Amino acid sequence: MASESIDFQLLFEALPTPHLVLTPALRIAALNDAMCQLLAQPREQVVGQPVLAVLPAYPGIPGASLWQEALQEVVAHRTVRSLEALRYELAPPPTEADAPTRYWQVLLRPVLAPDGELRHVLARVLDVTDRVVAQQQGRLSLESFSTLARTTHDAVWNLDLRTGHVWRNETFTALFGYPLTPETHSFQFWYERLHPDDLPAIDATVAAVRAGLQVSPVITYRLRRADGSWAEVVDRYHIIRDEMGQPVRLLGATQDVTQARATERALHQSLEQFQLLADLIPQLVWSLDAEGQKLYTNRRWDEYTGLKQFTDADWAALVHPDDRPQAAARWNEAKHAGTYYQCDYRLRDQTGQYRWFLAQARPVLDEAGQVTRWFGTCTDIEDQKQAQQLLEKKDQQLQLILGKVPALLATLLGPQHVVSFINQRFNDLVGGQARVGQTAQQAAPCWLTRAYLNSWMKCTPAGSRW
Repeated sequence: MASESIDFQLLFEALPTPHLVLTPALRIAALNDAMCQLLAQPREQVVGQPVLAVLPAYPGIPGASLWQEALQEVVAHRTVRSLEALRYELAPPPTEADAPTRYWQVLLRPVLAPDGELRHVLARVLDVTDRVVAQQQGRLSLESFSTLARTTHDAVWNLDLRTGHVWRNETFTALFGYPLTPETHSFQFWYERLHPDDLPAIDATVAAVRAGLQVSPVITYRLRRADGSWAEVVDRYHIIRDEMGQPVRLLGATQDVTQARATERALHQSLEQFQLLADLIPQLVWSLDAEGQKLYTNRRWDEYTGLKQFTDADWAALVHPDDRPQAAARWNEAKHAGTYYQCDYRLRDQTGQYRWFLAQARPVLDEAGQVTRWFGTCTDIEDQKQAQQLLEKKDQQLQLILGKVPALLATLLGPQHVVSFINQRFNDLVGGQARVGQTAQQAAPCWLTRAYLNSWMKCTPAGSRW
């Protein structure tokens, strides 16, 4: 299937893992259904909001500053950041007095343009409240753990660092095709099926865990399935230590994220293809949020206007003063009604010169019919306008010449004989009241009593001379 036929917006919405798409200004540009469910808020209340307003860093909570610092680091350095167990106090449900405490695991990934410019920040959010609460309360008994392992969709495992024995649940077989045998219940079995390119990072992590060093509780790698194909895997684990503080066990859960990663790559590819196409076409391409804030512009827009960050009010300032009232009125009408926008006006470039453009825009509506963003183009029509003005000028000159010639001249159109032109001599002859757009009878009612007008009216439809 060609990539152009894939509905990447639908794929994004269908991702089972909650995702946010942030602008470089750290405003929420998009979120999928899973994220809406996690926030317990409708999409229209979230899109366009600063992410720190929707997911604030609460003072006094341990690690609260890490969230804001991580966001700033991703924007500043274009690096991937992973945050574990961030605590949030959500608004209490209407039937409850206390606000629920949630713990979320966040992975922040920058989305860069081909020239290295930051276009978006993709945030994947996982609710890990149950795991954190269980660890804090110390109630993860063998019985509850076994029950969880049988019901979860993750491949749960428990590694004894002293013996290398690994307990796995049945999901390991479902995900990777290996039956649960004494051979598969070993660290070596797992290690031998890792992708060779991932071994250095895995070796470094295992060595750091055994040495008691601080390590990330999340590792990603590729694992060979029983059928020989490669699965992209995310492992999340917790280190269990003895009374001396030495690591003795690892308790973790494995997720097969092959399909999700493929969807993410397809989404990124779609964004890259859109940006490439938008930069190749001659039009000025732009996108605004529902409030008129800039979301995207192509290279042609940046080169022509020089505006990198703007609102619709800033944009209006580039329109020629003579065209601005009509352009603003039509835009406000379309913006308030959520309807198609079209207007031609002169737009100022970076040098102060004006050119004629045809501006067109369509709104993107949510399920409730509310505008979530605008996509628009400005097409250069300077040459067409110049040609049109030249024709109008020549037509005016021709009418001026015909109006001065010593002859009676008039042109009538259609079966009603509508006056499209009449020179002054002819107009004086019929009483001086003839106007363009009138029928012959309206223009010259005094002829109605004259026999030659009746004769003329009878012969002209048939093409006769008079």
